[in-house]
Amino acid sequence: MDLNKLIKVVSKHFDIDILAKTRKREYVMARGAYFWLAREYGKYTLKSIGDSANLDHASVLHALKNFDSWIRFDKQFEIKFKSLKFVVLTSFKNAQENNITYKNAEEFVYKINCLIIENDILKEKIKVLEKNRI
Repeated sequence: MDLNKLIKVVSKHFDIDILAKTRKREYVMARGAYFWLAREYGKYTLKSIGDSANLDHASVLHALKNFDSWIRFDKQFEIKFKSLKFVVLTSFKNAQENNITYKNAEEFVYKINCLIIENDILKEKIKVLEKNRI
């Protein structure tokens, strides 16, 4: 998984420039999503992830430590992140190119199917949220 491509995908998904020098909440959380994906699926070091975002490793570590609480307490962010994760895992077709290792093809198919199910659940949650907003 190329970090520059991932930055573009995350920025597009959240409709912001995650490299912008700001501490606004939506930017910090979007950067956190980028850090989490790069660390989890790219297996990059904190330093290399931070360098790609023009930040130091401590900023990456801080965001990763807080990421679970952001997901837990902000349901809108949780929905956006889960859909981003689906987009990232399905848009980068070649698993080896992304440094994702699967023991076998069946495990890969199983994970894709789980993501498709998660996507369907998220679509339903979005419909409920939209109905409640009106």
